[in-house]
Amino acid sequence: MAEYVLTENGNILVTDGRPTVRDGDKVYGVDAIGAAATITSLHAESAGHRKEAKEAKGALLKFGNIDPAEATSALELVASMGDDHKVEVENLKKEMNNTWQSKIAEKDTAIAGLEKQLFGATVTSKFATSEVVKSTVLPPDVAAAVFGSNFKPDGSATDSSGNPIYSKAKPGELAGFEEALQVLIDNYPSKNAILKGSGANGSGGQGGGRVQGGQEAGWFDKKSPEYSLTKQATLANTNPILYKQLKG
Repeated sequence: MAEYVLTENGNILVTDGRPTVRDGDKVYGVDAIGAAATITSLHAESAGHRKEAKEAKGALLKFGNIDPAEATSALELVASMGDDHKVEVENLKKEMNNTWQSKIAEKDTAIAGLEKQLFGATVTSKFATSEVVKSTVLPPDVAAAVFGSNFKPDGSATDSSGNPIYSKAKPGELAGFEEALQVLIDNYPSKNAILKGSGANGSGGQGGGRVQGGQEAGWFDKKSPEYSLTKQATLANTNPILYKQLKG
């Protein structure tokens, strides 16, 4: 799984003006601008394929892929065909339709992959350098796991009901990343457990900073039969304080 390369200060390492990513043994810079341009191009290309597929399907249904001027003679030919030939014609229609659908599916897959890459290069990097995140006890990756789904690559965000978050400082405009994140944290049910200096120790926690969760500890031990990335992710959402302690 790809992850950002961070500096000693916890910021994303920038190489040649690009966020640096490590994927296994490979380390490379992500071209967010190029990815955005490619997504726009693929969206347009996919829309073109959809339009062509719709037009082609309509033509096939009406004329069997024959020009309208030849429709009369074509229909007479089909009428004179035996059942075997009619089956061949129908199979040809299905094959052509499947070809178009396959091309559309390939473009959709490519768009989804690039959108995920663009999200990582923009939104995830914002969590890594956010001053709002620094005001909490959440590591940037945990904050991104908890609140990242509320954001779009352009930095705008929606609340838990899916409504756009607007700026209070600039009425009528969408809130920027930091302001939107602050709104999300203010409305987070466990807000007091994630803010620094709140005096909270998190759900199930005890004073003095002692790590709790004997059972949960096995989820983080790769040598334990209870090791589970799924349970770790669940704990990050339900008890981020304990998650941070156990992960450390």
